[in-house]
Amino acid sequence: MRRVGLLALAALSCSAQPQLCFTKATRSDFTLGLVGEPVTARVRSPLFCVQAVKATAVVTVLDPNGVSVDIDGEPTRSAVHRPEGGFDTDVSFVPTLPGTYRVVARFEPGLGMVQDAVVVAEDRRDAGPDIVVTSAPQLLLGCSHVDVTDAGHVICLSPTTALFSRDGGVLAELEGPAVRDGQVYWGLGAKLSRRVERDDGALEHTSTASGSCGIAAPFEGGVLCDEGTGVRGFGWFPDAGLSGAFSIETQVKNLRSVWASGRLYLAAGDRPDDSFGLSSQYCVGVFNDSHPCARGLSESFNDPRFIAVSRGGIWAAVTEEAEPRSLLRVDGTLTELRLALPPGWQELASQPRWDTSPVVISPSNERWYVFEPSPAEVTLQRFPELTLISATTRWVTFSSGSTVMLFRR
Repeated sequence: MRRVGLLALAALSCSAQPQLCFTKATRSDFTLGLVGEPVTARVRSPLFCVQAVKATAVVTVLDPNGVSVDIDGEPTRSAVHRPEGGFDTDVSFVPTLPGTYRVVARFEPGLGMVQDAVVVAEDRRDAGPDIVVTSAPQLLLGCSHVDVTDAGHVICLSPTTALFSRDGGVLAELEGPAVRDGQVYWGLGAKLSRRVERDDGALEHTSTASGSCGIAAPFEGGVLCDEGTGVRGFGWFPDAGLSGAFSIETQVKNLRSVWASGRLYLAAGDRPDDSFGLSSQYCVGVFNDSHPCARGLSESFNDPRFIAVSRGGIWAAVTEEAEPRSLLRVDGTLTELRLALPPGWQELASQPRWDTSPVVISPSNERWYVFEPSPAEVTLQRFPELTLISATTRWVTFSSGSTVMLFRR
């Protein structure tokens, strides 16, 4: 969180002479907490003074619902003046809800107001799994994308598609991976296919289209498909079956991922004029629009890596100059959401498939799972430290020996 301001001359009450103070670009400490455990946030004023100033801070904390939270100590307290300049105060509280808390501090006299965020994770480490598959076959243990059908069957969607019973039996095995949109499953690979889940839980084949499909994202009534030479939108029509409805000029090089929601779509990859893979290019468009995908956002990063595609947008792990590693989510309106990582933390490398969720790893190898209760809200979750199979927007799946455990998010 950068705070940039202008040189200022302020007459402060602690001295008969005016004090030379100025704002300085700075970043607050990353603060991460767990529900039910004390957390302390250090809030810094952006105003730096050349001489020491006796300052106070008036602090409040608001929970994710905007309700004031009890804090340790008095709301008004002394602020610490650091030798290198600047003021800060530590604010401690015990969060009771997961989500983003707002810590607000007003520094006096006239030293500015600061609002910082504390991301509080939901602790699910002691929660039992919602679904257990015993005697799981290697087909499930080696899966990289596990979901649950509306009928309650465990399904693997990558690298191949297969349905499983709770005792580990293989109910059906289909060719290639798939992406899901409710009860509709789009089979990818050498040919694009469409299957619909029946009332008995079986996946009924309805149609097949010629042409391969790699990167894909479903939308209402169809699927956005990268054919290697370009992106096409396929639709399913009761009378005509599955056919290519329109083509998209993505305006990116080395397409990494696609996302769709409603009538909007988003493509992400390398900027066409970047030979080193250090600049990410996003373009956004509207389905059935005659205009090409508009190059609406281009940014340069150090080691950009696309890692997930949630229903909220495309996630990438990025590093900007003089900034720590961050998770960046971009949606179909080119709105950015950033989650700065603490020093030494890294993203878990993964394929940016549809309906996946980012995972970050602490220096002590603890995994923290990004969770989006809604498109506008992002928080974190902790789960048992077992062997991770996959993390999606709805399920986190682990294995222990030949047992597979699914935790509902």
